[in-house]
Amino acid sequence: MKESFGKEFHWRKLVEDEVCRMGIPLTQDIEQRIAAKVESGEYRSTDDVMRACLDLLDARDASMQRAQRSASPNQDSRPIWEVIAEIGREIPEEEWSKLPTNLSSNVDHYLYGSPRSESTKTAE
Repeated sequence: MKESFGKEFHWRKLVEDEVCRMGIPLTQDIEQRIAAKVESGEYRSTDDVMRACLDLLDARDASMQRAQRSASPNQDSRPIWEVIAEIGREIPEEEWSKLPTNLSSNVDHYLYGSPRSESTKTAE
């Protein structure tokens, strides 16, 4: 059965010559889709199409692995305040000195622009 795309482009010959070197059986639909990608000019060869597919699979697998790691319990069993204190120690003193002295009592003001609390307005 001869099927072609555009200028007598024969997909089966292309796929048989390039993809099937590995002996991977592909359905006719998949062979046609690969050949159409090459014929469109978007990819130079069936190898390029397959490489793009594998790159997408690798990215998806990596994303799933990251999600699984974040869903699994952290190996660091320290209390959260110890982790936060460690992170805080990495911040230079000159950066800490830039924070407002009334940050804890006016966090809504500094984050969302809410009015400052009355107790700290008079202290300034």
